[in-house]
Amino acid sequence: MGCTLPTHMLPYIAHTFPPQCSTCNVTLSVEHILLHYVRYREERRPLSVYCQSRGLPLTQTTLLGDEHPDVVDRLMIYLTETNLIREL
Repeated sequence: MGCTLPTHMLPYIAHTFPPQCSTCNVTLSVEHILLHYVRYREERRPLSVYCQSRGLPLTQTTLLGDEHPDVVDRLMIYLTETNLIREL
C-alpha cells in the first residue's frame, strides 16, 4: 500500500505533487498517515500498545505485512475509527 487517494491520486489530478500534510507540514505519505499524523495520535495509541505488548515495532511493514494478521485486524479498527478507511 503505497499509492492511495490522498497521497497520489488527488495531488496528481490537482497538480500539487508531492502532497503536503496541512497539519504537520511534511510530505503526505502512507507512512505518515499510519504512524506519525498527530491528528490521530490518541486513536493510534491502542494500536501502538498492542504492537508493543507483542514485542513488535510499530512500522509500516508490521502494519501492512502478512506476518501478523492480528495486527492488521487492529489496523482496520484504527482506520475505521478515524474514518481514514474511506479516504484510502
